[in-house]
Amino acid sequence: MTMTRHPDIDDLSAFALCALDPDAAEFIQTHLEYCPDCLAIVRDYRRVVGLLRFTAPLYNPAEHVKARLLDRVAAIAGSTATTDVLLQEHSK
Repeated sequence: MTMTRHPDIDDLSAFALCALDPDAAEFIQTHLEYCPDCLAIVRDYRRVVGLLRFTAPLYNPAEHVKARLLDRVAAIAGSTATTDVLLQEHSK
């Protein structure tokens, strides 16, 4: 099976970010099985995406901000853990 049209370059980058709807992602996934050129582009994008986490400086939020966030996480998870316990676990 050969594909007659290449995906748009913006769609290839969105595919690398897992930001496409299922139908578009399926089209690109099928296309990549037969097109080494587009596969190479997606692999390059994924390498860049993997490096993005290193581009922002580390930020250590204030203790009250951490406590508030962990309270929300505990509430959502239905946990009985207290903020103090979660903070202790986080700081290990």
